[in-house]
Amino acid sequence: MLKYRELESPNSCINRAADDEPVFVLRAHDKTAPATVRDWAHRYIVTKGGWQVMTVRQHLKYQEAMKLADQMEQWQAANP
Repeated sequence: MLKYRELESPNSCINRAADDEPVFVLRAHDKTAPATVRDWAHRYIVTKGGWQVMTVRQHLKYQEAMKLADQMEQWQAANP
């Protein structure tokens, strides 16, 4: 998700976090970010019990993460 959309959406991950909840942000500027996001997405599947038992919402969250990793790589290519 783009920064401004994340901040303006009341349902975004950042805005749903508790005020005292630790969070970690990855930027496309970080060369390790796309692979880190993909690794997280694969681990997410495992923690949910596997692809076959995941809910539609969980599938969408996984797909959103994978799309974000692609967008990060595209941004990196355009901003060397």
